[in-house]
Amino acid sequence: MPVTMRGRLRPPLARLVRAMLIGGLATAAMNVSARPALAQAAAESWPQRGVKFILPLGPGSASVIGARLLAERLQARWGKPITI
Repeated sequence: MPVTMRGRLRPPLARLVRAMLIGGLATAAMNVSARPALAQAAAESWPQRGVKFILPLGPGSASVIGARLLAERLQARWGKPITI
């Protein structure tokens, strides 16, 4: 007999998505608390080279304009060249 929720059938896909979300959150919580020093060391040395964004849309599209605005801030923060 199918599982019901407030008189409606609960689709199996919704249960699967919910289980994956809970598992992912639990894994992320364990990883964050387990290795803070490793994450800090990696953040200080990254990126070592310039960063290249490859976008699927043509020049002048909203995603390209947004990426260019983001690239300006990241370039100032990281001190590395950013190519769109």
